[in-house]
Amino acid sequence: MAKSMRSKHRRRMRSVKREKFAKKDLVKLKATVMRDVINNKEVDMADIATVKTASALKDQPSTTSAQDGQMEIEGAKSYDKKKQTDEHGQYPVWMNQRAMRKQQVKNKKIKRGKGKKASAW
Repeated sequence: MAKSMRSKHRRRMRSVKREKFAKKDLVKLKATVMRDVINNKEVDMADIATVKTASALKDQPSTTSAQDGQMEIEGAKSYDKKKQTDEHGQYPVWMNQRAMRKQQVKNKKIKRGKGKKASAW
């Protein structure tokens, strides 16, 4: 696909647009850098972040993975995966009303004990 005259023309025009905006972006970038140099905001990267190689990270023992299972984040809500509710019976913020009603029907089936699928055979 994408071999028609229309798509070829569009690709050509996009490349022209990229070249045009690349020049503008380069000018903006240079102006920003010069403005920071003039305002004496030139900072060494070592002050901002520490760069480590992959081999150095592999050599370090991982203490966080053992603690992740035991650690609990303060203020984090715990949701029941089957019922999709939190400890107060509230549904997640992202869930809409239709999905909530569907989930309530499922929860009632789970509560009655009919949540298991009946086998066809």
